[in-house]
Amino acid sequence: MSLKCGIIGIANVGKSTLFNCMSNTKVETTSFAFTSNKSNIGIVDVPDPRLYNLENFQATEKVIPATVEIVDIPGLAKGANKGEGVGNQFLTDIRNTDALIHVLRCFDDENLSHIEGSVNPVRDIETINLELQVTDLESVEKKITRLEKLAKVGDKDAKKGIEVLQVYKDHLENFQNASTAPVSASDQKYIDDLFLLTVKPVLYVCNVDDASATTGNQYVDAVKEYLQSEAGGAAAPDHAGAAKATIGKTGISDDPANTNTSPEVLVLAAKLEEEIAELDPEDREEFLSDAGLTEPGVNKLVRSAYSMLNLMSFFTVGPKEIRAWTIKRGMTAPQAAGAIHSDLERGFIRAEVMKYNDFVELGSEQACKVAGKLAVEGKNYVVGDGDILHIRFNV
Repeated sequence: MSLKCGIIGIANVGKSTLFNCMSNTKVETTSFAFTSNKSNIGIVDVPDPRLYNLENFQATEKVIPATVEIVDIPGLAKGANKGEGVGNQFLTDIRNTDALIHVLRCFDDENLSHIEGSVNPVRDIETINLELQVTDLESVEKKITRLEKLAKVGDKDAKKGIEVLQVYKDHLENFQNASTAPVSASDQKYIDDLFLLTVKPVLYVCNVDDASATTGNQYVDAVKEYLQSEAGGAAAPDHAGAAKATIGKTGISDDPANTNTSPEVLVLAAKLEEEIAELDPEDREEFLSDAGLTEPGVNKLVRSAYSMLNLMSFFTVGPKEIRAWTIKRGMTAPQAAGAIHSDLERGFIRAEVMKYNDFVELGSEQACKVAGKLAVEGKNYVVGDGDILHIRFNV
Protein backbone atom coordinates (compact mmCIF):
# COMPACT_ATOMS: atom_id res chain seq x y z
CA MET A 1 0.00 0.00 0.00
CA SER A 2 1.51 3.29 -1.11
CA LEU A 3 1.27 6.26 1.23
CA LYS A 4 1.85 9.76 -0.11
CA CYS A 5 2.16 12.82 2.14
CA GLY A 6 2.40 16.35 0.80
CA ILE A 7 4.50 18.98 2.60
CA ILE A 8 2.68 22.29 2.26
CA GLY A 9 3.02 25.80 3.63
CA ILE A 10 3.80 29.33 2.50
CA ALA A 11 7.24 30.21 1.15
CA ASN A 12 10.33 30.29 3.39
CA VAL A 13 8.97 28.22 6.28
CA GLY A 14 11.47 25.34 6.00
CA LYS A 15 9.57 22.82 3.87
CA SER A 16 12.50 21.90 1.65
CA THR A 17 14.89 21.75 4.61
CA LEU A 18 12.52 19.31 6.28
CA PHE A 19 12.17 17.35 3.03
CA ASN A 20 15.95 16.99 2.81
CA CYS A 21 16.07 15.62 6.37
CA MET A 22 13.48 12.97 5.60
CA SER A 23 14.07 11.97 2.00
CA ASN A 24 16.66 10.09 -0.01
CA THR A 25 16.25 12.86 -2.60
CA LYS A 26 17.89 16.21 -1.85
CA VAL A 27 16.71 19.57 -3.16
CA GLU A 28 18.23 23.03 -3.14
CA THR A 29 17.14 25.41 -0.39
CA THR A 30 17.35 29.20 -0.73
CA SER A 31 16.28 32.28 1.18
CA PHE A 32 14.26 33.56 -1.79
CA ALA A 33 10.54 32.91 -2.21
CA PHE A 34 9.04 31.09 -5.22
CA THR A 35 12.36 29.80 -6.61
CA SER A 36 10.93 26.29 -7.13
CA ASN A 37 8.91 25.55 -10.24
CA LYS A 38 8.08 21.92 -9.53
CA SER A 39 7.23 19.62 -6.67
CA ASN A 40 9.92 17.23 -5.46
CA ILE A 41 9.24 13.60 -4.59
CA GLY A 42 11.24 11.42 -2.21
CA ILE A 43 10.92 8.08 -0.42
CA VAL A 44 11.19 7.90 3.37
CA ASP A 45 11.60 4.77 5.47
CA VAL A 46 9.08 4.34 8.27
CA PRO A 47 11.21 4.00 11.44
CA ASP A 48 10.20 0.90 13.38
CA PRO A 49 12.71 -0.63 15.85
CA ARG A 50 10.77 -3.91 15.82
CA LEU A 51 11.76 -4.57 12.22
CA TYR A 52 15.49 -4.49 12.91
CA ASN A 53 15.12 -6.36 16.18
CA LEU A 54 13.72 -9.32 14.22
CA GLU A 55 17.13 -9.76 12.58
CA ASN A 56 18.49 -10.80 15.98
CA PHE A 57 16.30 -13.90 15.82
CA GLN A 58 16.37 -14.68 12.09
CA ALA A 59 19.50 -14.36 9.97
CA THR A 60 18.57 -12.72 6.69
CA GLU A 61 20.10 -11.22 3.55
CA LYS A 62 18.30 -7.89 3.81
CA VAL A 63 15.87 -5.88 5.93
CA ILE A 64 13.26 -3.81 4.07
CA PRO A 65 11.24 -1.18 5.96
CA ALA A 66 7.84 0.18 5.03
CA THR A 67 8.08 3.46 3.12
CA VAL A 68 6.22 6.73 2.75
CA GLU A 69 6.31 8.89 -0.38
CA ILE A 70 6.88 12.55 0.48
CA VAL A 71 6.03 15.37 -1.93
CA ASP A 72 7.67 18.74 -1.28
CA ILE A 73 5.17 21.19 -2.74
CA PRO A 74 6.50 24.71 -3.48
CA GLY A 75 5.27 27.47 -1.19
CA LEU A 76 1.79 28.82 -1.71
CA ALA A 77 0.81 32.44 -1.31
CA LYS A 78 -2.34 34.45 -0.78
CA GLY A 79 -4.25 34.30 -4.07
CA ALA A 80 -2.57 31.10 -5.29
CA ASN A 81 -5.91 29.83 -6.63
CA LYS A 82 -5.92 32.88 -8.94
CA GLY A 83 -2.31 32.45 -10.03
CA GLU A 84 -0.47 34.45 -7.38
CA GLY A 85 3.01 33.35 -6.29
CA VAL A 86 3.72 30.04 -8.02
CA GLY A 87 0.12 29.91 -9.14
CA ASN A 88 -2.38 27.10 -8.72
CA GLN A 89 -0.52 24.40 -10.65
CA PHE A 90 0.63 22.88 -7.37
CA LEU A 91 -2.89 22.56 -6.00
CA THR A 92 -3.16 19.51 -8.27
CA ASP A 93 -0.10 18.01 -6.56
CA ILE A 94 -1.85 18.46 -3.22
CA ARG A 95 -4.96 16.75 -4.60
CA ASN A 96 -2.94 13.61 -5.34
CA THR A 97 -1.73 13.13 -1.76
CA ASP A 98 -3.27 11.06 1.05
CA ALA A 99 -2.38 13.42 3.90
CA LEU A 100 -0.82 16.83 4.41
CA ILE A 101 2.11 17.94 6.55
CA HIS A 102 1.59 21.67 7.04
CA VAL A 103 4.87 23.34 8.00
CA LEU A 104 4.60 26.60 9.94
CA ARG A 105 7.35 29.11 10.54
CA CYS A 106 7.65 29.51 14.31
CA PHE A 107 11.05 31.20 14.54
CA ASP A 108 12.51 34.68 14.09
CA ASP A 109 15.39 35.29 11.68
CA GLU A 110 16.21 38.78 10.49
CA ASN A 111 18.22 37.28 7.62
CA LEU A 112 15.21 35.35 6.30
CA SER A 113 12.32 37.59 5.34
CA HIS A 114 8.71 36.49 5.64
CA ILE A 115 6.60 37.06 2.50
CA GLU A 116 3.90 38.71 4.65
CA GLY A 117 6.41 40.93 6.44
CA SER A 118 6.16 39.33 9.89
CA VAL A 119 6.13 35.92 11.57
CA ASN A 120 2.56 34.86 12.36
CA PRO A 121 1.88 31.12 11.99
CA VAL A 122 -1.84 31.45 12.77
CA ARG A 123 -2.25 33.91 9.91
CA ASP A 124 -0.31 31.49 7.69
CA ILE A 125 -2.68 28.63 8.58
CA GLU A 126 -5.64 30.81 7.61
CA THR A 127 -3.94 31.83 4.36
CA ILE A 128 -3.35 28.25 3.26
CA ASN A 129 -6.77 27.09 4.43
CA LEU A 130 -8.45 29.85 2.43
CA GLU A 131 -6.63 28.87 -0.76
CA LEU A 132 -7.63 25.23 -0.35
CA GLN A 133 -11.21 26.14 0.58
CA VAL A 134 -11.65 28.37 -2.48
CA THR A 135 -10.33 25.59 -4.72
CA ASP A 136 -12.70 23.06 -3.13
CA LEU A 137 -15.62 25.46 -3.44
CA GLU A 138 -15.01 25.72 -7.18
CA SER A 139 -15.00 21.92 -7.47
CA VAL A 140 -18.25 21.60 -5.51
CA GLU A 141 -19.99 24.32 -7.55
CA LYS A 142 -19.00 22.67 -10.82
CA LYS A 143 -20.45 19.34 -9.68
CA ILE A 144 -23.67 21.00 -8.52
CA THR A 145 -24.04 22.45 -12.02
CA ARG A 146 -23.56 19.00 -13.56
CA LEU A 147 -26.07 17.38 -11.23
CA GLU A 148 -28.65 20.11 -11.84
CA LYS A 149 -28.76 19.05 -15.48
CA LEU A 150 -29.43 15.45 -14.44
CA ALA A 151 -32.02 16.48 -11.88
CA LYS A 152 -34.03 18.29 -14.56
CA VAL A 153 -34.61 14.96 -16.32
CA GLY A 154 -35.78 13.26 -13.12
CA ASP A 155 -32.61 11.72 -11.69
CA LYS A 156 -33.52 11.30 -8.00
CA ASP A 157 -29.96 10.52 -6.94
CA ALA A 158 -28.81 13.74 -8.58
CA LYS A 159 -31.35 15.66 -6.49
CA LYS A 160 -30.00 14.05 -3.33
CA GLY A 161 -26.44 14.84 -4.46
CA ILE A 162 -27.31 18.51 -4.91
CA GLU A 163 -28.70 18.65 -1.36
CA VAL A 164 -25.51 17.16 0.06
CA LEU A 165 -23.20 19.29 -2.05
CA GLN A 166 -25.09 22.40 -1.00
CA VAL A 167 -24.15 21.60 2.60
CA TYR A 168 -20.49 21.46 1.57
CA LYS A 169 -20.88 24.67 -0.43
CA ASP A 170 -22.35 26.58 2.52
CA HIS A 171 -19.67 25.17 4.83
CA LEU A 172 -16.81 26.19 2.55
CA GLU A 173 -18.32 29.65 1.99
CA ASN A 174 -18.19 30.08 5.78
CA PHE A 175 -14.41 29.47 5.66
CA GLN A 176 -14.64 25.96 7.07
CA ASN A 177 -12.85 22.86 5.78
CA ALA A 178 -14.91 20.19 4.03
CA SER A 179 -13.70 17.64 6.58
CA THR A 180 -15.89 19.27 9.26
CA ALA A 181 -19.05 19.62 7.16
CA PRO A 182 -22.15 18.15 8.92
CA VAL A 183 -22.62 15.33 6.42
CA SER A 184 -23.27 11.66 7.23
CA ALA A 185 -20.67 9.06 6.27
CA SER A 186 -23.05 7.52 3.73
CA ASP A 187 -23.56 10.87 1.98
CA GLN A 188 -19.86 11.59 1.65
CA LYS A 189 -19.90 9.45 -1.50
CA TYR A 190 -21.07 12.52 -3.40
CA ILE A 191 -17.64 14.17 -3.02
CA ASP A 192 -15.50 11.05 -3.48
CA ASP A 193 -14.81 11.87 -7.13
CA LEU A 194 -13.80 15.46 -6.31
CA PHE A 195 -10.74 14.62 -4.20
CA LEU A 196 -11.29 17.75 -2.14
CA LEU A 197 -8.20 19.30 -0.60
CA THR A 198 -9.73 20.18 2.76
CA VAL A 199 -10.94 16.66 3.56
CA LYS A 200 -7.38 15.40 3.84
CA PRO A 201 -5.98 14.77 7.34
CA VAL A 202 -3.43 17.39 8.37
CA LEU A 203 -0.41 17.17 10.67
CA TYR A 204 0.90 20.59 11.71
CA VAL A 205 4.66 20.94 12.10
CA CYS A 206 5.92 23.97 13.99
CA ASN A 207 9.41 24.71 12.69
CA VAL A 208 11.23 26.38 15.59
CA ASP A 209 14.74 27.58 16.38
CA ASP A 210 17.21 25.11 17.90
CA ALA A 211 16.68 26.38 21.45
CA SER A 212 12.93 25.74 21.26
CA ALA A 213 13.13 22.18 19.87
CA THR A 214 12.20 20.54 23.17
CA THR A 215 10.08 23.26 24.77
CA GLY A 216 8.32 25.10 21.97
CA ASN A 217 7.81 28.88 22.09
CA GLN A 218 5.17 31.59 21.97
CA TYR A 219 4.46 30.92 18.29
CA VAL A 220 3.82 27.24 19.01
CA ASP A 221 1.51 28.19 21.88
CA ALA A 222 -0.46 30.46 19.55
CA VAL A 223 -0.85 27.65 17.00
CA LYS A 224 -2.10 25.20 19.60
CA GLU A 225 -4.53 27.73 21.04
CA TYR A 226 -5.89 28.51 17.57
CA LEU A 227 -6.32 24.86 16.57
CA GLN A 228 -7.93 24.10 19.92
CA SER A 229 -10.46 26.89 19.43
CA GLU A 230 -11.17 25.78 15.85
CA ALA A 231 -11.82 22.25 17.09
CA GLY A 232 -14.26 23.43 19.73
CA GLY A 233 -12.04 23.17 22.76
CA ALA A 234 -10.28 19.81 22.31
CA ALA A 235 -6.65 20.02 23.31
CA ALA A 236 -4.05 19.61 20.60
CA PRO A 237 -1.57 16.80 21.32
CA ASP A 238 1.80 18.08 22.55
CA HIS A 239 4.73 16.61 20.65
CA ALA A 240 7.58 18.89 21.67
CA GLY A 241 10.40 16.61 22.75
CA ALA A 242 8.79 13.15 22.96
CA ALA A 243 5.95 11.85 20.87
CA LYS A 244 3.28 10.96 23.40
CA ALA A 245 0.13 10.09 21.50
CA THR A 246 1.05 8.09 18.45
CA ILE A 247 4.34 6.37 19.22
CA GLY A 248 4.39 3.19 21.27
CA LYS A 249 7.36 1.70 23.08
CA THR A 250 7.97 -0.81 20.32
CA GLY A 251 7.37 1.45 17.33
CA ILE A 252 3.99 2.25 15.82
CA SER A 253 1.27 2.77 18.40
CA ASP A 254 -1.01 -0.16 19.14
CA ASP A 255 -3.92 2.17 19.88
CA PRO A 256 -5.82 3.06 16.68
CA ALA A 257 -8.19 5.40 18.46
CA ASN A 258 -7.52 9.11 18.45
CA THR A 259 -9.97 10.86 20.72
CA ASN A 260 -8.52 14.32 20.02
CA THR A 261 -10.59 16.26 17.53
CA SER A 262 -7.93 18.96 17.30
CA PRO A 263 -5.26 18.33 14.62
CA GLU A 264 -1.94 16.97 15.80
CA VAL A 265 0.93 19.38 16.39
CA LEU A 266 4.58 18.35 16.16
CA VAL A 267 7.40 20.67 17.21
CA LEU A 268 10.83 20.36 15.61
CA ALA A 269 13.75 22.47 14.46
CA ALA A 270 14.34 21.78 10.76
CA LYS A 271 17.86 23.24 10.78
CA LEU A 272 18.79 21.07 13.74
CA GLU A 273 17.23 18.05 12.05
CA GLU A 274 19.33 18.80 8.97
CA GLU A 275 22.48 18.63 11.08
CA ILE A 276 21.34 15.37 12.70
CA ALA A 277 20.63 13.80 9.30
CA GLU A 278 24.19 14.53 8.13
CA LEU A 279 25.85 12.82 11.11
CA ASP A 280 27.21 9.29 11.16
CA PRO A 281 25.06 6.92 13.27
CA GLU A 282 27.73 6.64 15.98
CA ASP A 283 27.83 10.45 16.41
CA ARG A 284 24.07 10.92 16.22
CA GLU A 285 23.23 9.63 19.72
CA GLU A 286 25.63 12.02 21.43
CA PHE A 287 24.38 14.94 19.36
CA LEU A 288 20.75 14.12 20.19
CA SER A 289 21.56 13.85 23.88
CA ASP A 290 23.30 17.23 23.86
CA ALA A 291 20.23 18.73 22.18
CA GLY A 292 17.90 17.20 24.76
CA LEU A 293 16.26 14.87 22.24
CA THR A 294 15.68 11.11 22.37
CA GLU A 295 15.47 10.60 18.60
CA PRO A 296 15.35 12.69 15.42
CA GLY A 297 12.13 14.66 15.16
CA VAL A 298 11.60 13.49 11.58
CA ASN A 299 11.20 9.93 12.89
CA LYS A 300 8.29 11.10 14.99
CA LEU A 301 6.92 13.02 12.03
CA VAL A 302 6.87 9.98 9.74
CA ARG A 303 5.30 7.77 12.39
CA SER A 304 2.68 10.40 13.14
CA ALA A 305 1.78 10.62 9.45
CA TYR A 306 1.57 6.82 9.35
CA SER A 307 -0.74 6.79 12.36
CA MET A 308 -2.81 9.74 11.08
CA LEU A 309 -3.91 7.62 8.12
CA ASN A 310 -4.80 4.68 10.40
CA LEU A 311 -2.00 2.56 8.96
CA MET A 312 0.05 -0.18 10.60
CA SER A 313 2.72 -2.72 9.70
CA PHE A 314 2.88 -6.48 9.61
CA PHE A 315 6.07 -8.45 8.98
CA THR A 316 7.31 -11.31 6.85
CA VAL A 317 10.42 -13.03 8.19
CA GLY A 318 12.79 -15.34 6.34
CA PRO A 319 16.39 -15.98 5.30
CA LYS A 320 16.00 -13.97 2.09
CA GLU A 321 14.46 -10.88 3.67
CA ILE A 322 12.72 -9.46 6.70
CA ARG A 323 10.17 -6.93 5.55
CA ALA A 324 7.53 -4.54 6.88
CA TRP A 325 4.31 -4.20 4.89
CA THR A 326 1.82 -1.35 5.18
CA ILE A 327 -1.92 -1.98 5.54
CA LYS A 328 -4.97 -0.20 6.93
CA ARG A 329 -6.03 -1.16 10.43
CA GLY A 330 -8.89 -3.64 10.34
CA MET A 331 -7.74 -5.42 7.17
CA THR A 332 -8.17 -9.17 6.99
CA ALA A 333 -5.48 -11.75 6.26
CA PRO A 334 -6.36 -12.03 2.53
CA GLN A 335 -6.21 -8.24 2.18
CA ALA A 336 -2.83 -8.21 3.91
CA ALA A 337 -1.69 -10.95 1.54
CA GLY A 338 -2.73 -8.69 -1.33
CA ALA A 339 -0.32 -6.03 -0.05
CA ILE A 340 2.46 -8.51 -0.81
CA HIS A 341 1.11 -9.63 -4.20
CA SER A 342 -2.32 -9.82 -5.79
CA ASP A 343 -1.81 -13.56 -6.46
CA LEU A 344 -1.54 -14.21 -2.72
CA GLU A 345 -4.90 -12.58 -2.09
CA ARG A 346 -6.57 -14.27 -5.04
CA GLY A 347 -5.33 -17.75 -4.08
CA PHE A 348 -5.36 -17.27 -0.29
CA ILE A 349 -5.76 -20.50 1.70
CA ARG A 350 -4.64 -19.58 5.21
CA ALA A 351 -2.20 -17.45 7.20
CA GLU A 352 0.24 -18.76 9.77
CA VAL A 353 0.46 -16.03 12.38
CA MET A 354 2.91 -15.26 15.17
CA LYS A 355 2.67 -12.22 17.42
CA TYR A 356 5.79 -10.04 17.44
CA ASN A 357 6.19 -10.20 21.21
CA ASP A 358 5.83 -14.01 21.24
CA PHE A 359 8.42 -14.40 18.48
CA VAL A 360 10.93 -12.14 20.26
CA GLU A 361 10.33 -13.72 23.66
CA LEU A 362 10.57 -17.32 22.43
CA GLY A 363 13.29 -16.67 19.86
CA SER A 364 12.21 -18.62 16.77
CA GLU A 365 9.31 -19.90 14.68
CA GLN A 366 9.93 -23.43 15.90
CA ALA A 367 9.77 -22.32 19.53
CA CYS A 368 6.47 -20.55 18.82
CA LYS A 369 5.09 -23.77 17.30
CA VAL A 370 6.12 -25.82 20.35
CA ALA A 371 4.59 -23.26 22.71
CA GLY A 372 1.34 -23.13 20.77
CA LYS A 373 1.98 -19.52 19.77
CA LEU A 374 1.76 -20.08 16.01
CA ALA A 375 -1.89 -19.80 14.96
CA VAL A 376 -3.43 -20.94 11.68
CA GLU A 377 -5.96 -18.31 10.62
CA GLY A 378 -8.53 -18.16 7.83
CA LYS A 379 -10.06 -15.48 5.63
CA ASN A 380 -11.83 -13.64 8.45
CA TYR A 381 -8.75 -13.08 10.59
CA VAL A 382 -8.10 -9.37 11.23
CA VAL A 383 -4.36 -8.71 11.13
CA GLY A 384 -2.85 -7.06 14.19
CA ASP A 385 -0.08 -4.47 14.29
CA GLY A 386 3.28 -6.25 14.31
CA ASP A 387 1.90 -9.66 13.33
CA ILE A 388 4.38 -11.95 11.59
CA LEU A 389 2.61 -13.68 8.72
CA HIS A 390 3.36 -16.61 6.45
CA ILE A 391 0.76 -16.83 3.69
CA ARG A 392 -0.29 -20.17 2.20
CA PHE A 393 -1.91 -19.81 -1.21
CA ASN A 394 -2.64 -21.62 -4.44
CA VAL A 395 -3.29 -20.12 -7.88
